[in-house]
Amino acid sequence: LKPGLSRPQLVYTLELTQKNDGGIAIHNEKENVSYHWRQVFHVYRDTIATYLYMTPDRGFILPHTCIEEGPDALWKLIEKKIPKERRTVL
Repeated sequence: LKPGLSRPQLVYTLELTQKNDGGIAIHNEKENVSYHWRQVFHVYRDTIATYLYMTPDRGFILPHTCIEEGPDALWKLIEKKIPKERRTVL
């Protein structure tokens, strides 16, 4: 979602899978990129969203209202794929 918009708009789509290689796919109108789970810098969870950082200054917001399976299912996947020292519940 883009900050400052009067109504939410789709900016990018994230697809997360159990696969170790290419388990994180991000795409928008201009580009498609995939990452390995081991490339994740850090993940933060708060009450309204999960924040997936691929580098210290490049992160993706996953609003919990947009997660079909729900935030708890997302966090269980993250717990399987990301070491404890690289994930934080705020």
